[in-house]
Amino acid sequence: VRGLPERARRLAWGAAVAGDAFDLDLAAAAAGLDEPAALDAVDRLLAAQVAVPGKVARRYRFRHPLVRRAVYDGAGEAWRLQAHARAAEALAASQPGALAARAHHVERSARIGDEAAAAVLEQAGHQAAARAPAVAARWFEAALRLLGPPTGSDPARRLGLLAPLAGALAATGRLERALETLVAALELVDLPDLRVRLIAACAACENLLGRHGAAHARLLAALDALDDREAGAVASLHAELAADALYDSDFDAMREWAARALDTAQRIDDRGLEVLAGALLCFAEYNRGDAPAAEAARERTAELLDALPDEQLVMRLDAPYYFGFAEYFCEHYDDAIRHLRRGIALSRAVGQGQFVVPMMVGLAHALETRGRLAEAAETADAAVEAARLAGNRQVVGWALVADAWTAAALGDTERARAAGEEALALLDGLDDSVLTRATHAHLGIVWIDLGERERGLDSFRAVGLPDFPLIEPGRRAWLYAILALADLARGHRAAAEAWVARSEETAAGLGLPLTEAWVLLARAGLALAAGDADRSADLALQATERAESVHAPLVAARCRTLAGQALAAAGRREDGVRELTRAESDLAVLGAARVRDEAARALRRLGERVPGRQRRGGGEGLDALSGREREIAALVAEGRTNREIGAEIFLSEKTVEGHLTRVFAKLGVTSRAEVAEAVGRARAATP
Repeated sequence: VRGLPERARRLAWGAAVAGDAFDLDLAAAAAGLDEPAALDAVDRLLAAQVAVPGKVARRYRFRHPLVRRAVYDGAGEAWRLQAHARAAEALAASQPGALAARAHHVERSARIGDEAAAAVLEQAGHQAAARAPAVAARWFEAALRLLGPPTGSDPARRLGLLAPLAGALAATGRLERALETLVAALELVDLPDLRVRLIAACAACENLLGRHGAAHARLLAALDALDDREAGAVASLHAELAADALYDSDFDAMREWAARALDTAQRIDDRGLEVLAGALLCFAEYNRGDAPAAEAARERTAELLDALPDEQLVMRLDAPYYFGFAEYFCEHYDDAIRHLRRGIALSRAVGQGQFVVPMMVGLAHALETRGRLAEAAETADAAVEAARLAGNRQVVGWALVADAWTAAALGDTERARAAGEEALALLDGLDDSVLTRATHAHLGIVWIDLGERERGLDSFRAVGLPDFPLIEPGRRAWLYAILALADLARGHRAAAEAWVARSEETAAGLGLPLTEAWVLLARAGLALAAGDADRSADLALQATERAESVHAPLVAARCRTLAGQALAAAGRREDGVRELTRAESDLAVLGAARVRDEAARALRRLGERVPGRQRRGGGEGLDALSGREREIAALVAEGRTNREIGAEIFLSEKTVEGHLTRVFAKLGVTSRAEVAEAVGRARAATP
């Protein structure tokens, strides 16, 4: 480059400022060259092989990104400052709508106090917020920098940047920075409604960061500062306090706050707030063990949520998050899947990612219960990856529990143990909450299911074994049933009987069929151990029916396995073989390898031949791809780069590259264009 004539050298510098693939007119503007000089200079660059022609007229690119980097660095800081300013001016004149491109140059050239430059960056931030919140955060931060120190800038102008910056930071999982930004914004706000929204956002960040005490104190202080005339603001705080009470497992307080928020939302006709309050009320009633009230709230909220347009729901994306989990615990799994998926899709569409990972965790658990194990495992894996990208320890641990749970269901014991151990390690330093308790409770079940009883008991002790005072009745009955089955496996019938009695007493009146299935399964196991095979078979078949009534095939197959064993022990070998064969077949289809092996061993003990595990076929074309791989292939077909894909679906660029490598291998292609062709063919073949 130093050997080129001056005009060619300046054009090379201008092109490096314009971008790796550069437009001749923009490069010339950045270099300060007129048309004749630029045309002469580009010939020199092409002859020297510094640049090569693109596929479009007057478009070129550097022969390698490293060449562009070297040319850019060689231009010198002072020259680059002026060149970026010239490029920004040229874009403003020729492409006023190209805000992202202008922002790139403005960020690198504007002086502090340049209000017009700050406005360009702000507009670019708003434009990028929905699809690329990380980019939006960069532009908002750059605009704030141009305003100068807080003491010397217009508070209203500064607030107009701090609020969307906090949203963009939270959307990408940078909750610490989002919280700092929200606190700075609060110092500039007097309006009650806006102040409440910012306080609620602060509390949401603190709860997701595991600082539940700080969130609770912040919300109460804000409520004390309001009067009853500010109904909308008060109702929003009541809803946030209901959510906050959930983290503390204070279910009575949760119900009270949610009911007050719901009453006000109905009175002021705020449908979004009404859905959120209804979701929290349903959750609260479930946690209190009031099945009729929980079901009434669930039905009403589901109807409201389904009728709420997307443009209103995006203002309350915590509603599908809380409601999806409420539906999961109330054992309406398909509804939970549907609402969580809607919440995830909307969150991604508008770039609000703070609830995406929690909703993915709920989705993974609901999919696992419905027997869609491969899909559940993929969802849990994606949740872990997205949580790691955000760097939030509490959310990473929460996602790892889902990963351990689905891995155990699939029979991947090594992965289940590794994920569970890491999740427990991440609890250190977090406030005690419903999430930390759920981590211990669910991992206790995983350890016991993997045959590690003492380790499971340690996890249960962390949540108050034997009374489990802060665990809601539905899960408490389930934990007792698991403990009964664990003691039965060791031959401790008296201890198992005590756990079964606790389980039956706790589950009574809850109206939760899957919970009842676990209780019946434990009682059936106890009857078989006592020698009453007929009663055991009857109870196990009842348990199977309960699980099937809520479409929980994995648990149903486990209950059917015990029913088959009990029938055979009762002298009804043919009936026992039939039930065991059905259970083994169902578990094989589900991919539950470890539990399927238990049914197969029971069949072999009865002298039946059972085929070995069959490797599941992957299909052809797009059918060979996982759900995540199909999603990435579709985005590649739209012309998205790996960075753009990662920003949209909340994965790191490196992870996208890894998925794309597997897409290439499964499709037998070597280029992104061929991936696009495969997607196009599949779409054309779909009726």
